[in-house]
This record gives sequence, structure tokens and C-alpha cells, in this order.
Amino acid sequence: MKLNSFRVKTFNKESNEKAMAENMDLFEERRNIAQIRTGESVLRKVLPNTRDPRAGVLGANWEGPYRIAKVIPPRTYKLARMDKTVVPRAWNAGHLRKYHC
Repeated sequence: MKLNSFRVKTFNKESNEKAMAENMDLFEERRNIAQIRTGESVLRKVLPNTRDPRAGVLGANWEGPYRIAKVIPPRTYKLARMDKTVVPRAWNAGHLRKYHC
């Protein structure tokens, strides 16, 4: 007996494969974001406006560690230093990386 559900009738193999490939591309990013949300220690990316001009080209690309102080959806976080002082501005998850001790 063959099922004729809406899902079976509208299935398109080509678009399904494309969607699966996109999901696989985003898997690593989604995993990192989920780990950041757990409140563990993170590193903050050094941006041009936060970079020490005396560091030169060999300066650090990441600084920290920090802890997640507050989650501000979507994908935005308030950070706190390890001594629990809060960093003044919020940071996007794209600029954070899990810190492994």
C-alpha cells in the first residue's frame, strides 16, 4: 500500500539534498552557539576597535576568558570577567568562541 500524504506528494529530492547540505554547513556554528549558551567560559574576538595598537601583527586574535553573564536573544550575550565585573557592551555569538581550559 502506497501512502499519499502531503509530505510524500510534495517531496522534491533535489531541494531536499540542498537543504540537507545547508544544514550540514551550519551544524558547526549551531553547535558552538549551543555551547556558548550553557554559560561556560568563552573567548572574545579582538576587533580593530578593541585591538591594542602596540601589539602589532603578532598580537592576540582572541582575549579572555569571560563568562556569559546574560543572554539577550537573538545570539547576543553580556559578558563578565572572571572576577565577575560585567563588560560594558554586549557581544554577538559570532565573535565568541568556547574556551577550553
